[in-house]
Amino acid sequence: MYITSLVDTRTGVHSLLNSYSENDLVNMFSELGIVRKCKMNRHTRSAHQSKNYGSFVKTDEILDSDLTVWLQKLEEFVFEQNEKKDNDN
Repeated sequence: MYITSLVDTRTGVHSLLNSYSENDLVNMFSELGIVRKCKMNRHTRSAHQSKNYGSFVKTDEILDSDLTVWLQKLEEFVFEQNEKKDNDN
């Protein structure tokens, strides 16, 4: 999973930020240091002229972070949002 795809703000992208109303949980996730670092890494890697092209966030940084806990919370959030949507229809 690409962490940055969850917080992508580009038009037409089905990210958490684009697909759901503003939510504190999603906002807090997008501001996590590891998420911001992954996002910055994505931008510098895709800029072919960048001096940082080819660099990456170290696996240990990701594994040592609390992303698993956050992803579980986000999974519950998405499930609850979909349940609400189904009940409203």
